[in-house]
Amino acid sequence: MDKSTDVSELSILLVFARYTHEKTIQEGLLIYESLKKHTIGEEIFEVLNKYLVKKNIMAKMCGRMHGWCCCNGWEDKRSTKKLSPNLKSALDVAVQCVNFIKSRPLKTRLFKKLCEEMGSDHQNLLLHTEIRWLSRGKVLTRLFELRDKVKIFLKEHTKTNLFEWFHDENWLIKLAYLSDIFNKLNETNLGLQGKETSIFRANDKIKALIGKLDFWVECSSVTPINAEEIKDHLINLKSGLIFYIPRINEDSDNLWVKNPFLIQKKPKELTSIQYESLLEVKSSSELKIKFKSLKIEEF
Repeated sequence: MDKSTDVSELSILLVFARYTHEKTIQEGLLIYESLKKHTIGEEIFEVLNKYLVKKNIMAKMCGRMHGWCCCNGWEDKRSTKKLSPNLKSALDVAVQCVNFIKSRPLKTRLFKKLCEEMGSDHQNLLLHTEIRWLSRGKVLTRLFELRDKVKIFLKEHTKTNLFEWFHDENWLIKLAYLSDIFNKLNETNLGLQGKETSIFRANDKIKALIGKLDFWVECSSVTPINAEEIKDHLINLKSGLIFYIPRINEDSDNLWVKNPFLIQKKPKELTSIQYESLLEVKSSSELKIKFKSLKIEEF
């Protein structure tokens, strides 16, 4: 599930379905519906549930009500809505700087010319919009890389004091942190998507991110400025991740699905007849060879 916007800036709910067809797993667009009120969990649930009831499709929710779009929804809720006032202020200033330059074609062309004259690797900023959360990391990274050029441009083309922020070491550290953390979250989020994604692969990605967050908390203690703010934000991200996205217990009986040849005892959810069939699979040397050559979904 994901939210998007059409050319008229209306919010759209996109739902993709995964199903088996001719012994392979297929994926296709199931729902393309306008979100008429808000883009919050309750309305998303309402639109999806209405469709499923109409089509007589049974469904089971594996996350929390507010976390229906679990990876996108979690990231948007926890990474931006739970920022401290100071970090949120730093983000707002960054967005204001970018949107000032990108708001008019003339400003964009003048900024590009300035970058060309200064021999910059990049000659454009990326436009930030509130809906397209995935752009935040890229936008902030580009802004940080072009900070010297942006400072000069703002000083020459605006009557505001926006350029003064680029002399503020405290603000630049916040900008660098926000750029890094959004990019890291984007990497994880993209890793949770795709046709070959399974609950086990997603669980591995989430487990890795939680470990990284713990490591980054340790690293934040050596930051001379904003250490506590950064540490608190990382801790909040971890708690939100655990709250919104369910994880698989490492000792779960369901792990036989990932590798049926490692089964040692009867899983609780299987009947005796089902377990006997599983033992037939485990004991088959032919299937064991196929397991090594096929993707788990195909197997």
